[in-house]
Amino acid sequence: MTNEQKTPLALKLAGTALSLTIVYFIGELITAAAWSKAPYDWNNNYISDLGVPECLTLDRIVCSPAHGVMNTAFISVGVLTLLALLLLIRLLAGWRRILLAVPTALFGIGIIIVGSFPGSTAEAIGGEARMMMHGIGALLAIGVGNLMLLAAAIVFWRSFRGYAVSSLVLAVIGLSAIAGTKLGGFGLGVGGIERLAVYPVLLWLILSGVLILSSAGSLLRLTAQRQHP
Repeated sequence: MTNEQKTPLALKLAGTALSLTIVYFIGELITAAAWSKAPYDWNNNYISDLGVPECLTLDRIVCSPAHGVMNTAFISVGVLTLLALLLLIRLLAGWRRILLAVPTALFGIGIIIVGSFPGSTAEAIGGEARMMMHGIGALLAIGVGNLMLLAAAIVFWRSFRGYAVSSLVLAVIGLSAIAGTKLGGFGLGVGGIERLAVYPVLLWLILSGVLILSSAGSLLRLTAQRQHP
């Protein structure tokens, strides 16, 4: 099979992988619905509380019977993202490949770490080591994840303006929310402002997958192949 023949299959597989990152939202809904000791508070509970295996009473109730579902969702998003990256990386060249591939790889690794070391960045749930690893994962998944969107906007600005603008808008929302966590959270609570930082990244992954699988995805492929260092 030639490279020309492999490209459509690689695109279909990559688009499917990215579209399947919707598993995050499914896992989040299932896990939150399973809380029984106290209802999950979408504004005042952290996202990571859904993956904590212990039951604790802190400044909030943390008791997630279906924590395995959430952690599986975290890890699945990371694996699917890394798979898509491996399938698509050869479609870009030079600095564009580096600019987009590096944050994408770090995001994928980061969210896998989040699911593998469930805990909190606010308290040492499960010990200091687990807190440190979870914090590193969260930094890569949320902080670098939003930089991934910014990188996509830069890479595709001249060749696929609509996609680039969408990526930029989502990046601005996510990065503004990260800044908002230091400014009181805009009244959204710790869970609300965290979701405003996380959801743009996940929506971008799904959007990218849908575009690749659609007719617009063909344009993405063609313009990417024409890029030069």
